[in-house]
Amino acid sequence: MSGQETTDKYDLSKNRLEALFDAIFAFAMTLLVTGFVIQPIPAPDAVVELPARIAAMSPEFLSFIIAFFVLASFWLLHHRQFHFIHFVNPPLVRITLFILAFTVLMPFTTNVSGDYSGVQVAVDLFHAI
Repeated sequence: MSGQETTDKYDLSKNRLEALFDAIFAFAMTLLVTGFVIQPIPAPDAVVELPARIAAMSPEFLSFIIAFFVLASFWLLHHRQFHFIHFVNPPLVRITLFILAFTVLMPFTTNVSGDYSGVQVAVDLFHAI
């Protein structure tokens, strides 16, 4: 069976659902970097201040790395699971959309956790998502 086959009752191909999943994961993984913000530094001070500001961002970098590889792991697992799926039905679409809803929250929780790494609520939110 090819990924293009559909059932008589539901007209959504496996490839369409995989494409949506891939696109959203790629977008969410890319958005993770939006949390990296360095306030403008006057040019004469940049040589001294920039390395210190980048070093101070270590919680953000750690959150980014964790989130990126968690998302990559979920994407890979989904890819492996879909190898065994031959047709798409409404419950599978709902499950996939539920997963994607949490996926798009990952950049937000990553930024909050990185910015407020000492606040337990921020860390718990990141872990929950």
